[in-house]
Amino acid sequence: MSHGAARTIRAGRHTVELQRPGKVLFPGRAGAPGYTKGDLADYYRSVAPYLLPHLRGRPLMLERYPDGLDGERFPQKNVPGHCPDWITRAEVAKEGGTVTHVVRDDTATLLYLAGQACITLHRRLSRTDRAGGPGCPDRLVFDLDPPGDDFAAARHPDRLTTAARKKDRAGRLHLDVQRDACARTAVAPYTVRALPGAPVAVPLAWKQVDEPVLDARRWTLADAVDQARTEPWAGLPRRGRSLGPARRRLDDMRS
Repeated sequence: MSHGAARTIRAGRHTVELQRPGKVLFPGRAGAPGYTKGDLADYYRSVAPYLLPHLRGRPLMLERYPDGLDGERFPQKNVPGHCPDWITRAEVAKEGGTVTHVVRDDTATLLYLAGQACITLHRRLSRTDRAGGPGCPDRLVFDLDPPGDDFAAARHPDRLTTAARKKDRAGRLHLDVQRDACARTAVAPYTVRALPGAPVAVPLAWKQVDEPVLDARRWTLADAVDQARTEPWAGLPRRGRSLGPARRRLDDMRS
């Protein structure tokens, strides 16, 4: 089956050839439109100015769906052997050896990997170009994992849990504190999730958290750039901060 002629896209100093841009990655279903590989590439090109600051210098784990959501999923850490030489790489130590990750430092890399059906971007919480390297994270992440798409929750212990297994959560909101362990990754802001309708993980302003229309699929590949343009995390500190004050406040709450 033909999926359209290849597209040639110029991005900065590089030219990317997008094969089979009409290939459907997100099949249309009841209440959810379908999207192609070309749509994915166009989205990542548009959102690149807001996404790249969250990726630069960070090794990535690639989540590939060559045959779309209805096909097999391929998690991939090592750089594919056919990647162009101009794509940045980072060799990271692991038990028994090393692994060479892709590092997405420019728009052309985003487009190339979209062409490889890399839908979701999982980034390390450390940077290769900072002191300490990949073993020294500069981001602290708490993953709030709801039992479904609706993530409204009150501050009550009977509704929160740190249980890793879903069968032990009993419908409670999972507070995943393991994202910050060695070599763990977290989904990057403005990443498309591999779910029907192509929802996007977008940063929020605090005032948006209480909006009644908010749910885990509020923004999609079709409109997430509009949210990005509001730059809700524009004030994210560029320098690290000590955890001492937060630790003291936590101790006070426990006392």
